[in-house]
Amino acid sequence: MSSKHPLIDELMAQQPADYSLLQPFYCDEGIFEQDLQHAVFPFWLFAGHVARVRRPGDFFLFDVAGESIIITRGNDEKIHSLANICRHRGSRVCLTSEGTSNKFVCPYHAWTCDLNGELLHAGRMPEEFDPAQHGLQSFPVRDVEGLLFINLSADPVSLEEVANDAVEFLRPHGLASAKIAVRQSWTVNAN
Repeated sequence: MSSKHPLIDELMAQQPADYSLLQPFYCDEGIFEQDLQHAVFPFWLFAGHVARVRRPGDFFLFDVAGESIIITRGNDEKIHSLANICRHRGSRVCLTSEGTSNKFVCPYHAWTCDLNGELLHAGRMPEEFDPAQHGLQSFPVRDVEGLLFINLSADPVSLEEVANDAVEFLRPHGLASAKIAVRQSWTVNAN
């Protein structure tokens, strides 16, 4: 079976049995990209807890592999997962890691989107411009007993079976109604 990255095939041929993987498996950019495409993005990623987006307008950023995602609760009371990239010039829309807002405004040219990512305002665009095609890209998001999972794939694997099984074990802990009481940060010397 051949991989999509030639270096992987070459390294696999050199890989000694019963040893940890060769160094390039840990630091080669091309191999990392393959890992993301095949082992990260197709699957559901834990992004945070529902307590961070209790009220409409609450949001926080979730960063994974260079991608920045806005997790927000819209005015429709639903939780949305949106690419933190303006469709106009590719600027980051949210520059703070969390907060509350009634809309998202790109700091570059002030394109304005509502909390579910729909484009509300884009100045100086031609008459044939369709705002519906230029909102923030959205991704699937699921609340499983208060734990928020997102998927960055165009063809996500199903979360249903895992979520249904997990509910039985998570529900007794009351995670869905948990609140944030304290936040702490630690600096850890690590490699």
